[in-house]
Amino acid sequence: MEKIIVLEEIPPPIQLKLDGNLREGIRITLKEGKPGLKKVRYEVIKLNGKEEKRALEEKVIRPPVPTIVLQGVGRHFTSRGGINRVRKVLKMVATAYCAGRGGVDRVTATGARAEYGIAAVDSRIIKLGTLLYVEGYGLALAADRGRAIKGNRIDLFMESYAEAKRWGKRVVTVYILE
Repeated sequence: MEKIIVLEEIPPPIQLKLDGNLREGIRITLKEGKPGLKKVRYEVIKLNGKEEKRALEEKVIRPPVPTIVLQGVGRHFTSRGGINRVRKVLKMVATAYCAGRGGVDRVTATGARAEYGIAAVDSRIIKLGTLLYVEGYGLALAADRGRAIKGNRIDLFMESYAEAKRWGKRVVTVYILE
């Protein structure tokens, strides 16, 4: 009988976070995981000349860090689907706007129609045309600018004045997607 000690990699688990603001089937990797490491001690026994291994003891040296994936389970926003990776994460002050009040029309700075999923940004911070995931709101396209949107601020389109009022002003995490 022979004893062998080996180091084995532990694959990172996937931690799903379900989000009703994302269309079903959309997945966004928020954070890549890292594999862990374990030490395994085997006893090697030969039966009829054939070698068989049997693990006796496993000890985790470094636990794996999970990959965090946002999984869509419903709702709106048109997208091609698939998996998007996070390129950058920002903390921003988020407000909301809607059509028909305060002179806002339905055409954005990029020419797109203002609807749920459109965000006004400072184009020096976030390039127009960038796909975003906004905490508490869902997927958004940076397609508009606003007079008061300077620096780390974002204005999110809502379908009604009541929704915009409910949103109010809050600090959110904005994930800039590839």
